[in-house]
Parts: sequence; C-alpha cells; structure tokens
Amino acid sequence: MISIQELGDYMIADLELRTKDSFNEIWRYQATIGGDYKINSFLKAGLGYVYIDVKNSSDQWNPRHRLYLDLTGTLKSGDWRFSLKEKLQLTHRSGTRLKSLTYDRTIMPQICIGYKYSF
Repeated sequence: MISIQELGDYMIADLELRTKDSFNEIWRYQATIGGDYKINSFLKAGLGYVYIDVKNSSDQWNPRHRLYLDLTGTLKSGDWRFSLKEKLQLTHRSGTRLKSLTYDRTIMPQICIGYKYSF
C-alpha cells in the first residue's frame, strides 16, 4: 500500500496498487478518501469512500464504489490498550443495470491488544 498523504488528524487520502507476476502487471488499484471524528476519549467514528478498479481474467477493468462507516472503542489500562473496531462497508459493482443495483454489505469486527514498552 502506498499512502499518499495524511491530512491532519482527521482526514486521509490513500492510493493502493496491487501487482502480480513479479510486478509485471497491475491487476488492482484503489483510491480512498475518508475521515475520522473523535467523539470522546474512548470512541472514534470514521467515514470514507473508496474507488476500486480490478482487472478480470479477460483484461477488462471492473470498477467498484465502496462506502464505509466504522466505530472504534478503545480502553487503556496502564501500558495495555484494548480496542474493538466495527466496520460496515457497502460495495457497488459498476456495470450492473440500473434496475438491479446490488450492494455487498459486510460487517467486519477487529479486536486489537497493544502493550507499550520501552528499552
């Protein structure tokens, strides 16, 4: 992933390129813009848009549009940090007929445990 620019503490812009065959071919790229809002000392909300373009087996590009919303709760106890992130994302695959718009809905929980230490 190539992170282009982090705009302060609350906004992010990102570009990701994925290759195959030992970097001979780009088969996917995506551009992201989003932001976070710290609700209080332990809860943060994020919202963003991702444009994804994937090359299929017949060398045609298939664009997708993705919106995501996430909530992250963090608890700190001494040098330990525990967080739970719930992310909802909606993905629309371009090229579908207007009458049959379909969205992939995904909820992805993520649990993180961290420990702060110094030498």
